[in-house]
Amino acid sequence: LAGAVAPSLPAGAAAPSLPAGAVASKQKTVLQQKHTDVLLARIKKLVSMWAEEEQMKGNNVFYWNIMSSAQMLNVAVEVPTTLEELADCELPQNVQNQYGEPLVKSLNAYIEKENLQKYIDNRPKKKRKAAVARLPGGRGEDPLFPSRFICPLFGEPP
Repeated sequence: LAGAVAPSLPAGAAAPSLPAGAVASKQKTVLQQKHTDVLLARIKKLVSMWAEEEQMKGNNVFYWNIMSSAQMLNVAVEVPTTLEELADCELPQNVQNQYGEPLVKSLNAYIEKENLQKYIDNRPKKKRKAAVARLPGGRGEDPLFPSRFICPLFGEPP
């Protein structure tokens, strides 16, 4: 964006940052290190812009209210290309709902621009987290204290 102004942060607030090489030392990345670093910077910029937009609307929102540095790193390392894959990145549901689509669109644009689809296609397939069966006596709901308890004297809770 020509002439775009970088998002500003409140006085005393530091920009989200991680030490160089933090990605490689903690997790195995899908992309090459240089691309993971670029994606991390891109995600940080997006989140900072979203926070600034919220501030312009009068909301007291900062980048860390939207996504922590650790969450940004996880997204950069995992490179989710769909909303379903983004759901596995342990972001809060409200963040996925509000910012998930533009985030995934930005990641996909970078993958296409840099011709990185081969890395995405060759990444290990993750097993989706299976829903726990809610059967009495199973690993799910406790049969003595079900999540939706209806009292025989007073009926359903308010």
